[in-house]
This record gives sequence, C-alpha cells and structure tokens, in this order.
Amino acid sequence: MKSETSPYSAAKNELSQIRAMRSPYSNEMQRAEEGDASLIFLTRDAFKEILAIEGHLEVVKKELAIRHDFSLAGVFRKFCDNTHGRINATELLYGLERIGITCDIADARLIIDRYDADKDGRLGFWELSNAFLPI
Repeated sequence: MKSETSPYSAAKNELSQIRAMRSPYSNEMQRAEEGDASLIFLTRDAFKEILAIEGHLEVVKKELAIRHDFSLAGVFRKFCDNTHGRINATELLYGLERIGITCDIADARLIIDRYDADKDGRLGFWELSNAFLPI
C-alpha cells in the first residue's frame, strides 16, 4: 500500500526546494539553522566593522574637504608623474609613500579597482577625486 504525504510535509518540501534554488548560501543557512551560526555571526560582524570604517573615512574626508590648504589638483599632482593624466597602481603606491602612507602594490591595486569607473586600471582626475571627496 502506497502511503500518501500530508499536505504539510509536501508544502515543507516544496518550500525547502524553493529556498535551495533562490539562495546560493542555502547550505550555510541550513547549518546555521542546525546550530552552527558562526558563519552568520562572522559575516554580520565583518559588515559592522566595514560600515564603521567607512563611516570614519567619511568623517575624515569631510574634514579634509574644508581645509584651506587642500586642493584636488594638488592631490592629483602628488600621485601623477606622467603627462597622460592617469594614475596606475605603481604611481599610486609611490604617491602614498610620498605622503607617509605605507602599503604594498596589492593594496594600491585594490584602491584602483574600487574607484576606477571606466575599468582601465588607472585613475583619472575625477576618479581620484571620488576617493577624496565625501559622499
């Protein structure tokens, strides 16, 4: 004799199939539901930390923007050593070192990637300006 499933269990199975199709993180969510919530807490804490850092960065940008001795053209000249008017990762690295900020080429590439609107691997004047101006 074939047993029939209850409408409740059929709906529950259908809902779990829909969740699995919608979420690329369904396995992580399933583990979290089963008691392993460390990934969710880690992700949540990382997002909080990123938001706090970006909030502090915006405050610093606002303070910089109101200084009388600050100009975007001056900043651009600190970084741009060439006549083509675009800053690559190496020039950004050397420019940061000139103003006392030490990082490596991977960090410079990350900055380029974040602000490079046309994705040519270099920052123009307005792209660099977006890095220094508050939102």
